[in-house]
Amino acid sequence: MSFKFPTFDLKSIQESLPSVDQIRESFAKVDPSKTVEQFGKSIQPFATKTQELISEQLKQVQQLASNSQDPNIEVSELPKDYLQLEVNCDLLLKLYTSLIQTTNATYGQVSYDYPPSNSTINKIKEVHVGNIIGAKFNQLKNVSSPQELEKVLLGQATTSSKAQQEQQQEKAQQQQQQQQQQQQDEQDEQEKKEEGSNYGSTKDNVEIFPTSPLLPKTLFGHLSELLVKQSEELKKESSESNSLSFALLQISSSYHEIAVARLIQDDKIIQNLNHQLVDILNQQFIKVNELRKKVYLTRSQFDQLRHKHETQDPENEELIAKEDELVSATELAVIEMKKILKPSKNIDLLKILVQAQKEYFEVGAKKLGELLTSLEKASTEGEDDEE
Repeated sequence: MSFKFPTFDLKSIQESLPSVDQIRESFAKVDPSKTVEQFGKSIQPFATKTQELISEQLKQVQQLASNSQDPNIEVSELPKDYLQLEVNCDLLLKLYTSLIQTTNATYGQVSYDYPPSNSTINKIKEVHVGNIIGAKFNQLKNVSSPQELEKVLLGQATTSSKAQQEQQQEKAQQQQQQQQQQQQDEQDEQEKKEEGSNYGSTKDNVEIFPTSPLLPKTLFGHLSELLVKQSEELKKESSESNSLSFALLQISSSYHEIAVARLIQDDKIIQNLNHQLVDILNQQFIKVNELRKKVYLTRSQFDQLRHKHETQDPENEELIAKEDELVSATELAVIEMKKILKPSKNIDLLKILVQAQKEYFEVGAKKLGELLTSLEKASTEGEDDEE
């Protein structure tokens, strides 16, 4: 029996995939002022290509493992330990791919904790979906014949001159909003380029992102921007010292630092965790899957030779050589699978995620604790002044 499954040359596969240096080189070209989103976009094509290749490999492994042979040919049983390692590797692969997809879809999007800043949602709002649905409903209410109903449902209904005028005004308004948005995007882009040199600078061992255009896209960044504007307005309206204005300024400052800490967290997860996960998929999982294919293919060849020679020539050299090849292929696959499944290595990867989150929440807890203490003092001092 011959097998015509597509074969992969491991060396050529790994050469076709991005190396660690290539990924690092692509990261080095990223504009620092929009690090998180660009790193997410840089990783995604690599991860997608790798996952597609691995899925194809696993299909071939399953086909080889379940290939229906001559019912008279006895199928050799593989060691239980080997089969369990395969199961564990598949589960770990599922974990890795899920982590990459989830973290990239979350931490790779600056506005994940503040949806209103999401450009997609804003575009949907700009389309005025509610007005379109309302206009269609009014058309359906006013139909007087089956022909008019059909035209409305097919989008062919004629509109009154007033309705046409409203549509033209709405279209002009949408175009104006799009132009304004385009101008704002260009302005933001220019600001990012100008501020890129300051992004991620350090002072007293604390990373800062001064006036980064990314901050308002986060929840705490947006709150910080909102509160500082309100503080300035209150200060303008009152010539006397305004404790509320000062309190708003304090809150804004703390929220700004929390927003910065969140961007740092996102950056660490995308760069450090996802980078390593993609690299492991590219290198180790592809290699292991090729070895697994080799095991099942060699087993099938051995079973056929055994069926042919075992009764008449059990010492057949070809049969003995193929048996040795099967044992060697199995042992090699076991060694590589154990490397991937090494507990300490996988726990260290998870620690990257947990550590980044821990540092972010610690900054948040510290800043909010200090803020509450300051606000309590300000409140007490204000009451004493009044008395």
